[in-house]
This record gives sequence, structure tokens and C-alpha cells, in this order.
Amino acid sequence: MSDHNNDQVRSLVDALNNVMVGLMKVGGSGTFGMVREGMAAVSFLREARESFSGNQLIQQVIETVMNRVQGGSSEESVAYDQPEDAMLAQIGAAVAGLQGEDGLQFRQMLLQFAEKVASAAGQGLFGSGEKISSGEANFLAKLQQVLGL
Repeated sequence: MSDHNNDQVRSLVDALNNVMVGLMKVGGSGTFGMVREGMAAVSFLREARESFSGNQLIQQVIETVMNRVQGGSSEESVAYDQPEDAMLAQIGAAVAGLQGEDGLQFRQMLLQFAEKVASAAGQGLFGSGEKISSGEANFLAKLQQVLGL
């Protein structure tokens, strides 16, 4: 397990951020829903540290994200106003060069992350109701294709 270069890690961190922002844009769950989605994202990453403890790439990406969260950094290069398809294209470009078991596990982890975030907030009052909106379901389907899963 070798260390991956900083550019690759940064690109994958941006892919993770694009998933989060993309889902928030299409989900329509409102301010409180976005807070729940953010909390679900952090919770998932904490769990993934253990679930993917043998994957150095995932560990480096999670460490970078958690350092940014704890330090209040806004280093990511996600353009919040870009269209959904542009976000998905950037995610695809970030994962395109991933090889072997580490790469497969990263793509699987990214889809699991997306599913966890999408199901964190419902469409109804106080998060009740349908957990995954039609917009989120569509984004998840496209993401799965982009990831080759």
C-alpha cells in the first residue's frame, strides 16, 4: 500500500465533495435536511475509516476531508453553481485512473457515501416521508454509471 500523490487525493476529495453538493442540489430537502445530510456524511466517513482500514487511498482521502472539516478549511475546488452533469463528469474524471482493488473499493465507498447522504433527510415535515427524492435517485443512478458499478 503506497501513498498516493497529493493531486490524486485532492481530486478524489473534490469528487466526494461533488457527490455531496450534487445530492444537496437535487434533493430539495431544505436547510435542516442539508444539516442532516452533512451529519450523515461525517458519520459515514468515520465508519469508513474502519470498514476500509486496509485501503490506503481511502484512508488518505478521509484524513484529508476530516482535517478540512475540523480545521474549517474551504480548500475544495467544487463549483457550487455548476450543473449536475458537470459534477458527474468531474467525478468520473477523478476516478478514471483508479486501478486494482483499492480503486474498486474507493468507487464502491463513494457510492455507499452517496446513498447514505441521500437517505439522511426525508421530503416531509421534520424529515419524515420519502427518504430519497426522485432527483436524488436519478443522481445516484447516474453516479453508479459514472463509477462503473
